[in-house]
Amino acid sequence: MKSRVVKINGVNLFEVDGKIIDSLAFKSFRPTYKNVKDFYDAGIRIFHVYCSGLASGLKVPYSLFGETWFGDHVYNFDNLDKQIEFFKNTAPEGYVFINVHLDTRPWWLEQNPGNPNSFTHLSEVACNEKWKKDTSDYLKALIRHVEEKYNDLVIGYFILGGYTTEWFSEFDHEESHPNKLKAYREYLKNENIDLPSKEMLERPKDEIFLKENISEVINYRKFNNNLIADTVLYFAHEAQKEIRHTKILGLFFGYILELLYERMWEAGHIEFDKINRSPDIDLLATPSSYQFRA
Repeated sequence: MKSRVVKINGVNLFEVDGKIIDSLAFKSFRPTYKNVKDFYDAGIRIFHVYCSGLASGLKVPYSLFGETWFGDHVYNFDNLDKQIEFFKNTAPEGYVFINVHLDTRPWWLEQNPGNPNSFTHLSEVACNEKWKKDTSDYLKALIRHVEEKYNDLVIGYFILGGYTTEWFSEFDHEESHPNKLKAYREYLKNENIDLPSKEMLERPKDEIFLKENISEVINYRKFNNNLIADTVLYFAHEAQKEIRHTKILGLFFGYILELLYERMWEAGHIEFDKINRSPDIDLLATPSSYQFRA
């Protein structure tokens, strides 16, 4: 099966093997027979399968179906199969996106001491080539498994990571880390430079545009945001090695209107255009704002 995003009369829709489908989709962290069936009966044909063995920021499991990555190149996709079969049986003429959670697992952190949890401190582990390699191996193994068993059901994939799985890195507050220092020196091609001090970074919280030309802060913030964007692009490129642009690849990114004050640079979404221009990414889920929901 081949799928892609198409624009018809200014509206983004999905094309699946030549068939046009509305892009409106159902996504829930707690899918049940009733809520999936209700949306299916209402005409929804796109559903999200959330593959994660980790807890959310609310300390509850993202998915009740369970883990699929249990150790160094140790995968068991039975729990993913159970979830896909549930959607397949409940929405028989529907299609699914597989949402793949890429954050660091507890066992990986135990085996690789000195590395932080990417869910809360993404920028501090994003420089770790071993984490990126191990995680991309998992991602590609999962895609191969899904494509072999469910090629005609799966319309595409979403790659998820960082805080709330939306590629935020704000909870480390631009903290230093040996991985980051090494990568920063490579970024500036200067082996003697250090990361800016905490005092220098903690400018007035409402100072979005720096009133002075503080090159150390500017360079570091560009580095930090490029680091997040490049990490996303790395995983997108690795995923494309398996799907080869035959399926839609998406992510949640680019919350420019949602990120206020220091969140703008700490979250790592300033390099939005780099993501938007990437040929490896087909779809961005980007809310204008969450604030109105209050």
